[in-house]
Amino acid sequence: MYIFTMLAKNSFKDTPDFPLRGFNLEQLDTKPHIHEFSEIVFVRSGSGLYWATGKMKMIGRGDILILPSNGCHGYYKTDNLKIFNMLFLLDKLPLPHLKLFSNPSFMYLFTTPHEFFENKGHYPCIHPKENKFAEIETLLDKIEEVYQSRTTARDSMLLGYFLALISIVCDIWENQKVHEPIYSSGDIVYAISFLNKNYMNNIYLEDIAKACSMSPNSLLRNFKKVTGCTPLEYLTQLRISQACFLLINSSMRGKEIAEKCGFTDFAYFIRIFRKKIGCTPRQYKAQNKNKKEIRLNTGTD
Repeated sequence: MYIFTMLAKNSFKDTPDFPLRGFNLEQLDTKPHIHEFSEIVFVRSGSGLYWATGKMKMIGRGDILILPSNGCHGYYKTDNLKIFNMLFLLDKLPLPHLKLFSNPSFMYLFTTPHEFFENKGHYPCIHPKENKFAEIETLLDKIEEVYQSRTTARDSMLLGYFLALISIVCDIWENQKVHEPIYSSGDIVYAISFLNKNYMNNIYLEDIAKACSMSPNSLLRNFKKVTGCTPLEYLTQLRISQACFLLINSSMRGKEIAEKCGFTDFAYFIRIFRKKIGCTPRQYKAQNKNKKEIRLNTGTD
């Protein structure tokens, strides 16, 4: 089976520093392929066969398909299939401090690695009632309208609408009650949630293992198998992502940001930040001084 990869840099060539994009299109037959970004597909009309994790399923209006980064999917026998594609690189957007990251549905849908779902044999898929899907479509049209604009506030508006959209999707997933329990004892997804809630504290491997009822060796082995990195590597990246957000959206000094993100050694913070981001925290703040977060009242915290 032929598989190709759509590089993230090509998909976000117009917004390389803000990888968030939404647009309508007529989806034609497409062989299975891999994207280096996360994707939410909203089926607006028509029908087709959706291929994912080696299985086919019929899709039609109202279906919402969630594809994690590096997941593989394709389309066959499409018949006037109109969809809205929401593409994003979550770790490059200013989101980590939000309370969404303590929401189990959000964690499950948007931070779980593709290997986890592939081992289960399916990616997340939901089907809301028509009135709720119509509400979502209003947001989708706003997102495409803003994306096509060239206003100075485009990124902020896109982020706001995106937060509203994924909040609604999370609520639908939670209320649908047809999926398996998100967390169970020893679940790697629970370890990820623990890290997202406690990244600002001193955390050791033993703490994470205890939180998800696993031995440290078992946690290390299974976490890396599912995510491709160790728990402490994941923790470091999470702290750096939060530091990036605070550098842009707060007036705190670098040392204060380092402490708030769980770095007790300021020199180490600067060193690891440069290694991960390619510049110092001060340089990053200067380069991104015009980017600010926008919040919308979505009805969720």
